[in-house]
Amino acid sequence: MAKRKNPLSDLDAFLKQEASSLVNPDAIKNEEESNTAPAVETKAPEKPSKELIIKLLLLLAEEEGSQFQDSFYDIIKSTQETLGLHSSEDKMLMNTILYLQNKPNWKESIADYWSKLGV
Repeated sequence: MAKRKNPLSDLDAFLKQEASSLVNPDAIKNEEESNTAPAVETKAPEKPSKELIIKLLLLLAEEEGSQFQDSFYDIIKSTQETLGLHSSEDKMLMNTILYLQNKPNWKESIADYWSKLGV
């Protein structure tokens, strides 16, 4: 009999592997501190871009420390809810966030979320 795969377990292992390869916020902080000239903002705020969003997320991560992971999941969840859950990929991403936010009770968490939306 074939062994049954557990996609959430595989996803969890993959996310842990990917998290270990991310840039350390301390390394970025050290690079920023090496610039001794004070930053003076005289131009208009930057347009939103991937690079700016990543920079802001890294600053938030530095500020929040170990609590950043929860904030990051909330940011993704709020963004998805605002844009709408139209595709199966959107729904899978939401299920993944719900799973990561509440691993011990992930089934109940996912069921509660979708039942509140009437799905």
